[in-house]
Amino acid sequence: MDKLFSCCPALEHLIIDGQVDDVLSYNINISGPKLKRLQISFIVHKFDTRSSNVVNYVCQIFVNADAPYLEELDIYYDFLVSYSLTDAKSMRKAKIDFLDVDELDNLHCFLGLADRVRRLFAEIFNVKYLSVSAAILGALGIKDQHLLPTFDNLKHLELQLQTCCCLQSLPTLLKLSPNLEHLVFENNTKFCADDNEDEFVHEWDAPEFVPVCLFSHLKTICLREFKGCPNEMEVAKYLVKHGKALNKVTIYTRFCEEKEMKLQPPIASLCLEVSKFPRGSKTCEIGFLTFT
Repeated sequence: MDKLFSCCPALEHLIIDGQVDDVLSYNINISGPKLKRLQISFIVHKFDTRSSNVVNYVCQIFVNADAPYLEELDIYYDFLVSYSLTDAKSMRKAKIDFLDVDELDNLHCFLGLADRVRRLFAEIFNVKYLSVSAAILGALGIKDQHLLPTFDNLKHLELQLQTCCCLQSLPTLLKLSPNLEHLVFENNTKFCADDNEDEFVHEWDAPEFVPVCLFSHLKTICLREFKGCPNEMEVAKYLVKHGKALNKVTIYTRFCEEKEMKLQPPIASLCLEVSKFPRGSKTCEIGFLTFT
């Protein structure tokens, strides 16, 4: 790998797509004096997170990137990777998508995932655009999330949810983003059905103090895959009520399947209820878009 990079002094865009099959340890040293965009994806085929012997697996990948002009970092599903970014001051955009919460709960205790998350966030603190899977914050625990850095330059945040418990990550990220202007909130969970109540025991817990960005900078909010379950409604109501600088809130909701009709509120009544939320900004408009 070192020889390969030394032969590519003008390299600007690098994609590493790896499939790891064995219990091994890898060291990848990336050197790109002109590298601007780095995409990394590792899939571990034989790593069964539900196995009782999972603790015996020691497969780890260490990525050391010496790329002073790196602007974009895209990481996907590589919970076994440790990163060391040399001088990431030029980075403006990062997308971090790890795995599901259940797998994180099984792994972070003995693979040091919490430390890796903290180190990675500490190295990308300068970004203006951040897309993050809320599941990775579950590796830290609510009490440890204060150890994350402040994203003073962050203007655009996209938060991906896997389960309702991920809602607990929102207050933390808002608090850490004092100058945030645009928030995209995507709910990829299934609707909160009665027979799956155990999966949604984590209710929305509004922060004691309103985050600075809400009453001073946040201009637009986009709520995708909005289903209208109680937790979602409370979050939307909180954001609209405390968004003093809000100009527009856009809510995307889909026509639900027939089997979910009894669970999900009708779109018309959902829109009516949201439109009645108290608004912290007199200029705030709430728009609804439906899709199949």
